Amino acid sequence: MDQLDTGGGNRTVVWDLVLVGCLVVATNVAVLVPGVRATALRTVLGVPFLVLLPGYALVSALFPRRNAETPMAEAGKTIDSAERIGFAVGLSVATVGLVGLALSWVGIGVGLLPMLLAVSVVALAALFVAAVRRYRCRSDRRFVPRLPRSRAPSGPSVSGRTNALLNVAVGLAVVVAGVGIALGTTGLAVNGTTVSGLDGERDYTELSVLAENGSGAVTAESYPKTLTRGESESLIVTVGNHERDRTTYTAVVRLQQLGADGETVVARQNLGRFRTTLAVGEEVRQSVRFVPSLAGEDLRLVVLLDRGSADAVSLDTAYRAVHIDVTVTSG
Repeated sequence: MDQLDTGGGNRTVVWDLVLVGCLVVATNVAVLVPGVRATALRTVLGVPFLVLLPGYALVSALFPRRNAETPMAEAGKTIDSAERIGFAVGLSVATVGLVGLALSWVGIGVGLLPMLLAVSVVALAALFVAAVRRYRCRSDRRFVPRLPRSRAPSGPSVSGRTNALLNVAVGLAVVVAGVGIALGTTGLAVNGTTVSGLDGERDYTELSVLAENGSGAVTAESYPKTLTRGESESLIVTVGNHERDRTTYTAVVRLQQLGADGETVVARQNLGRFRTTLAVGEEVRQSVRFVPSLAGEDLRLVVLLDRGSADAVSLDTAYRAVHIDVTVTSG
């Protein structure tokens, strides 16, 4: 095992890790602080946060040694700075996607705040591991970050002009894919259970319907699809405020029976209503218990959300709405 080198050079070999850590913290400030989140700084910091920073932290943790000392070098290959960045972009996209899947699996849901905090924790933890591993390398083997500088070509190599162009093309493709994933995780409906509409590209309200499964875990996949008339049921309505200001919401839960055209509401039952006021970035989960009195296969559970303390909320006027197709048996 390489011995820890405590020479003065240790002060300069982690400047890139410190920079990435500062950018991660700055992104959290730009997204969460009301006076800052409405500025362009949120976008400027948000894009690299999603498609570069977590991956760079992971690459640094995996490869703490200089290029010639990486495991790939033993097979005659090296990782130059450009390839490190390429790996970082790919790992960032994978990390954001996996974090989103993990949050959905544990029942937290894919929202702005949980995604921001979870990705930040992964990135900061990887940065800590990277710093420790670099410090444990001998100074002659340790990776030392340097700013790029021009140099004369030295003939064909792994990083020749052709491969460099291909690497750039692949990197751009991954960036585009990462931006698409990032946009998808901040405002699209999934299986009809989540609505997170966007206002002016920056502000939105998250609305989702969850339920407990057999083990007691709360997940989006556990919402009821087959109910029995006269028997008590429950669901959990989640509202997240990602607007610019503290907001009051009114939510109404209804059971609607549809006509032959599948659109016209021919009968309805009010199942519950609640009102809540949320600060910016705050989320609430409200359990709603109900006993369905309608029966049939052409039914849907509808959750309507309006801003303010509106007494009447309809599908046409609701700020956000989500529905679940259900079947109610006669028992």
